[in-house]
Amino acid sequence: MQGGVCYNRAVPLAMATLTGKRIIVLPDPGLIGAFGVALEVKNRQSLGLLKQGSFSLKDLMAREIEYGAPFICDGGKEKCDRRCEIARLRINGKTYPFGGACNRWYNLRAHIKIDAEALNHVARYERMIFPLPSSPDRIQAGEGRKIGINKSFFTNAYFPLYRTFFEKLGFQVVLPDIPEREGIDLKSAEFCYPAELAHGYLSNLLKKNPDFLFLPQLKGDYVKHGGPVGVACPLSQGEPYYLAAAYKNDNAFKSLKAGGRILNPVIDFSQGYAASGKSLIDMAGKIGVNRRKAVSAFQEALDAQGKIFEELGDVGMQALIEVECDPEAFAVVIFGRSYNVLVSEAHKGIPNKLASRGIRVIPLNALPPVEKIAKDNMYWSAGQRILSAAEQVRKHPQLFGCYITNFSCGPDSFLIGYFREMMGKKPSLTLELDNHVADAGLETRIEAFIDIIKRYRELEKEKKIDHSPKPFTPARIRVANGQGVYIDSSGSELPLSNPNVHVIIPSMGRFLSAAAAACFRNMGIRSSALPPAEDEVLKLGRGHSSCKECLPLIITTGSFLKYVHQQRDRDEKLIYFMPTASGPCRYGQYSIFLNDLISRLQIPDAALLSPTAEDSYSGFGGQRLSLTVWNGAIVASLFEEMYSTLITNAVSPAEAMTAFGKEWEAAINILETMSGLKDITMALEGIASRLGAIEVKRNLADTPVVLVAGEIFVRHDGISRQYLVEELARRGFASKVSTVLEWIYYTDWCVKEGVAKGHVTAMDRVSLFLRNRYMRRHEKLFREAMAKSKLCSDRLEHVDHIMKHTRHLINPELTGEAILTVGAVLHEVVDHCCGAIAIGPFGCMPNRLAESILAREMNVEGKMNAGKKSRKLLKLSEKICDLPFLAIESDGNRFPQIITAKLEAFLLQAGRLHNELQGGEKR
Repeated sequence: MQGGVCYNRAVPLAMATLTGKRIIVLPDPGLIGAFGVALEVKNRQSLGLLKQGSFSLKDLMAREIEYGAPFICDGGKEKCDRRCEIARLRINGKTYPFGGACNRWYNLRAHIKIDAEALNHVARYERMIFPLPSSPDRIQAGEGRKIGINKSFFTNAYFPLYRTFFEKLGFQVVLPDIPEREGIDLKSAEFCYPAELAHGYLSNLLKKNPDFLFLPQLKGDYVKHGGPVGVACPLSQGEPYYLAAAYKNDNAFKSLKAGGRILNPVIDFSQGYAASGKSLIDMAGKIGVNRRKAVSAFQEALDAQGKIFEELGDVGMQALIEVECDPEAFAVVIFGRSYNVLVSEAHKGIPNKLASRGIRVIPLNALPPVEKIAKDNMYWSAGQRILSAAEQVRKHPQLFGCYITNFSCGPDSFLIGYFREMMGKKPSLTLELDNHVADAGLETRIEAFIDIIKRYRELEKEKKIDHSPKPFTPARIRVANGQGVYIDSSGSELPLSNPNVHVIIPSMGRFLSAAAAACFRNMGIRSSALPPAEDEVLKLGRGHSSCKECLPLIITTGSFLKYVHQQRDRDEKLIYFMPTASGPCRYGQYSIFLNDLISRLQIPDAALLSPTAEDSYSGFGGQRLSLTVWNGAIVASLFEEMYSTLITNAVSPAEAMTAFGKEWEAAINILETMSGLKDITMALEGIASRLGAIEVKRNLADTPVVLVAGEIFVRHDGISRQYLVEELARRGFASKVSTVLEWIYYTDWCVKEGVAKGHVTAMDRVSLFLRNRYMRRHEKLFREAMAKSKLCSDRLEHVDHIMKHTRHLINPELTGEAILTVGAVLHEVVDHCCGAIAIGPFGCMPNRLAESILAREMNVEGKMNAGKKSRKLLKLSEKICDLPFLAIESDGNRFPQIITAKLEAFLLQAGRLHNELQGGEKR
């Protein structure tokens, strides 16, 4: 470890503790960079990249530097509007202009002539999407009603389509000018930089007094050869919903909402642009536009957008021809999304920094698409476009990639790793931007990147870089007609019932994983649940990831590697159980990441089993396995609930936990050996009777209960939730952890309602209906049996109810845990719980979306708006306004002091609400 920071001896010690690695600090860590520069000078001279010169250290040290009055850059012929402050440095009587976001003033000092405007095709893209006001193409359409379009997210790609559509309908299109700080300050969760810009721009837009506000949910984007699914991330999809929450009390926004003048169509370009017309045409009808006129306007809008895409493709082809004409030249392709890398308010002038150094800069969407994306299950449309362009850059000797990302960007936590893997030994630059990034740091990294490219190209000429991959064949599972066959690394095939085949279940808390393993054993498949994660697992996971991925991925990776390194049998054919989904959150990337990890580390005879949410996890093992696992999920959820009640209320907690442990072992035995509904129910009644004999201090009805909702893994896993359930119990609160049953019912609901991707046949619907009846019956019988213990409730999951009362806040077309979290919290608090905690991994997109909405809606008014207008609630509204709610993000470490303090305040508020609901009686 090097750098001046090492003089603080606590820092390397902390790094060693966090990474579990030996940290070596040299005697003069602050000088290592200087030594490196000296060595690099020698290397460059040997490669002919640097000429020798004569310098006097004494003269250099003796120079006097004076600072003159700074001035503001006029932007030059490029008409840049960044208005950079340029310093005046006087050295030995000569004045040097210094600074700025690009290389303009260096070029002037060195008399270097570069036409940066001609080289910067990113700036050209921006002018194509948003023509200057003087352009004939930008003349406003008459004096019609004004419609405001926020300059955010996909507007930066589809503004030509939006503008043409509305202008042909007779509207005057209005865009905001600048993102305002007062708007950004309204955000009620920690969002990425593009979402912050969305908040800021809307503030400026509302001041223009539009007659209508166009805030669509863009569900998916079209990428040629991209794949069957192409969705946007939850935060770009969720823009209309968290902005509605943020601006809930803004007078202009309230007026537009009250008049029904906020337009929120769900637009899905993923199946082609023409297919998206229905939502826009239907929206036009709702504001009084003739359908024939709307159809005509949409066709003209498609034509306008198509011309832009065609022109952009021509720009890309011409740029490639020009760079290929000069074998010594190279170009940099800018990677990211239209809204964070191709518009000047977001990319911090990075394209111009490159162009002003004489380097051609090409936007990724100007490159021709490849015919097949390199990654399976790449469901993010932005990811498809990024990986398509990455393949082009990887193959082209004169193209290099600059990947611009934003702090806490969820998809990029995986995509950057995929991108770097594709680049291999080819240099690339990753720049992470937020609202506070400094130009100086960007300049340094860009200059280093250019130097590395030049050196790499010299080494390539001398054939000194080996790009050949190491041969390896991973194991895999072939599924046919719902049945699986294990194919090991040598190509041999084994049935899953073979005793050497071993399914291991990653720990997701004490109960769920053990129950799932017992269900696999019930099917004749050898299976084990991994133990709950601890610090060693976290270190292993962090050591084999970028640490930007979400916490569940880090834990499941660490658990898998610990098992492989320490517990695996020699002849074992390993299967790691890792369910998946098709977005829009990061969960569906876990299996892809782990498959890549197995190949990268060349772990033989290790395969993944990844049933998908898109068919409600019924595609593998047939109905029998899915329904057997369902029984396990019900029992695990009931035991989770009873565990919380006992550690909160047992007179003798130690004795209670001993008895509880024995009954849990009995439940595992039931799941492993029984299959008949009647037999299982009777056995569970016996367990309930024995657990009901444990002495408790109070009954469940008198116990304050806190709902623990949020991300499904974190809310169940001990180290992820930092033993929150145990901490609440210590303070006298039982926990109601949102169950995995809720998620499975929700995936069924998505299939039933046509929200899930993929074609659903009539036979599929019949099968789903029958399966759902089976599931409801089993849940009802098992709950009734266990409720006799008086340690858990007999209430069934009601996803239909949750969805019904959340539609006014989030459109169900935005699938995932956000809508479930919002709905469960609004449904449970007051009616069944005295407060709610939404917990998720750091940077979890659905959790932040849910937090942004609940931060504004968790009050009596919000609950009434959700359809809850009971007499109890009306009476409560006379005394209480805000309802207890707390959002927590976990990275696996102990909660920081600020979270502990917020938890204290939350529990005080929850205790008061419980007393109020109990009729004023003190706990």
